[in-house]
Amino acid sequence: MKQHVLLVDFSFAKYTHISQVSCVSSFLSPPIWKRLLSLFTHKLYLEDNPNLENVIQQMDVIILFDMRKNYDEVARRIERVCSPTARLIFYSWNPLCESKAHSRLSERWIKATFSKKDAACAGFIYVGSFYFKNVLTEDVLTTKWDGLFIGQDKGRREMLYKVASLYRKNGLQSRIILVNNRKALFSRRYSWHIDYNVVCKNVQASNSVIEILQEGQEGISLRAFESMFYEKKLVTNNQHIVNYDFYNSHNIFILGKDDESGFKAFIQSPYVKLSDAIVEKYKMASWLNRMLSL
Repeated sequence: MKQHVLLVDFSFAKYTHISQVSCVSSFLSPPIWKRLLSLFTHKLYLEDNPNLENVIQQMDVIILFDMRKNYDEVARRIERVCSPTARLIFYSWNPLCESKAHSRLSERWIKATFSKKDAACAGFIYVGSFYFKNVLTEDVLTTKWDGLFIGQDKGRREMLYKVASLYRKNGLQSRIILVNNRKALFSRRYSWHIDYNVVCKNVQASNSVIEILQEGQEGISLRAFESMFYEKKLVTNNQHIVNYDFYNSHNIFILGKDDESGFKAFIQSPYVKLSDAIVEKYKMASWLNRMLSL
């Protein structure tokens, strides 16, 4: 019998196209005037979604993501109304160091993570990460850049500019887009929020994807998946990436480890296609099967 699965607070819910899976947010998006106000006050003005409890009651498996820092409060809302037989799984999509809410989850929750490091340190179950989007190949753009980064600053700006200079030194063109709605009001260094479909079109128009992990992070990031699924080179500071089955030195350049004298040749050489079995392993459906087997 098929299990009805609910993903709570999955950031990319609109890209989920698995028949047995539904998605719901624990909060309502604030009106435009509150979103504008948040640019100046740094407050989110989130309101709880009153429909959350109605959706939860019908579900066999509920997977809670760590989109909110106080996700333990969402977990308690779920526990109050879910079926006594429902399986509750908390999935850490981000490094655990970003919130201590996991320490306040009840024993009813199975705790899983994308990070091998967090699994070892916190006793979580390692299930890896996944890519959620169907890749469309008919909309490929002409190549515009040799390297691309689109994301939030998170203390990475100086390192990103150093990587941009590496491209420049080799006669290559990179594009660094730092996203921050508040700072975009006052500085051209920053961009407003970019829809993920637009991000993907930009990835398709670049020869490589730039990945700079935050300090202490070692799991696979979204940019590593963009590299894999769109068959683009990856330039990363993740020293641990060699431990993953998709690692190929022809496709992945590790900053601080690989010889920079070969950087231009690396970027300009063809991408080495991965086996279908490896790519399949990182699709959302495969991740879901691992989660349901916990």
